[in-house]
Amino acid sequence: MIALAVRIIHDKDAARDIVHDVFATVLSKEPDDVTAPYLMVAVRNGCLNYMRDFSTRERINELYKFHTAVDDADVLWPDEDTYQRIQMIIDSELGEQCRKVVRLRFYEGLSYMDIAGRLSISKVAVYKHLRHALDVLRIKINDYE
Repeated sequence: MIALAVRIIHDKDAARDIVHDVFATVLSKEPDDVTAPYLMVAVRNGCLNYMRDFSTRERINELYKFHTAVDDADVLWPDEDTYQRIQMIIDSELGEQCRKVVRLRFYEGLSYMDIAGRLSISKVAVYKHLRHALDVLRIKINDYE
């Protein structure tokens, strides 16, 4: 179960904590209710909850960090230049509604439902705007490099 959690979240210590929490929850259940598939699904769900609780920037830094020796300090990706490029792409390449959705999701951390309510659009429209924005960012960032 720890191996599954490590494969999902790439953090052995957090994976152990998640598995520990699953077993702590299992102690309150009847023994007949607990099966191996139940435990694996519980670990997977614990990992998904763990990842959801990270902010976007923390997730990026955690999953894509690399260390470079610059005055004995660790430098994490994405750096400030990359953030500025992303902001420039958002401002110049996305439509107004798409920009609003991106800002509400990634800068304010709102859920799809909250964004849909605030902008009076459907959750599907929120998803489509974010999908479009990420596609544009992927293309433009790769073109820049």
